[in-house]
Amino acid sequence: MIHFNPRFNHLGDVKKVVMNSVVGTVFGEEIKESRFLFYQGAEATMTFFFNAKEILVKIPGEDMIKFPNRLGLDTVQFVLVEGDFKLTSISFD
Repeated sequence: MIHFNPRFNHLGDVKKVVMNSVVGTVFGEEIKESRFLFYQGAEATMTFFFNAKEILVKIPGEDMIKFPNRLGLDTVQFVLVEGDFKLTSISFD
């Protein structure tokens, strides 16, 4: 549904959130968000809300970041965490 990638300094993106979606093995167009309130080594809370139209991501200290629900999905089937990131809690309502 969504590839959500906070980048401190990666592939030319410095302090940006890069979002995308993938169908099969083909990624769509990246959306880059400059509002970046993450700190390396610090805990951060993010909340994801979604409906058939869009995904809203609440990041620390900010309003929502919007990303289109390109696949129109209405359920979360899995969560994948990769890289230098530690997931400490997850819940579904």
